[in-house]
Amino acid sequence: MKGENYMTRNNYNNRHTNLILFIIACAFLGIGGGINDSSFNNFLDYTYKISAFLRGSIEFPRETPGFLLIFITGFLYFLGDKRISLIATLLSSISLLGLAYFAPSFSYAILWIVFYNTGTHLNMILNSSIRMSLSEPKNYGRTLGNIGAVATAA
Repeated sequence: MKGENYMTRNNYNNRHTNLILFIIACAFLGIGGGINDSSFNNFLDYTYKISAFLRGSIEFPRETPGFLLIFITGFLYFLGDKRISLIATLLSSISLLGLAYFAPSFSYAILWIVFYNTGTHLNMILNSSIRMSLSEPKNYGRTLGNIGAVATAA
């Protein structure tokens, strides 16, 4: 009985610590996403001097990872949601660095944009699953809402 109580308390402490770390990660992802969303179009305009038509035509390759997400997720399923999310976050981060420093031409920029959006689309679908796995069973809705509020506020 004593060991069972300890295990329950230990699982709660681990879940609570992981939840706090996940909230912090969501806050940083929210800040990064906000910075990227507000400066992305200006970056493309100042760096590559593209027209409005060309900017609009980027949307197809940019959103293709969202369309292919079911296949990408199925391919990575064996890793589990937390590991896939880690890979997706690293992919997004490295892609932004690649876009800033290793995109001498517009074609390379499109490639980095596709990689970035692959990571962000993967994280979009995995965040809710991770939030629920870190929540207490009776507080799924509250946990989803609170973490979403932190990400939005960030």
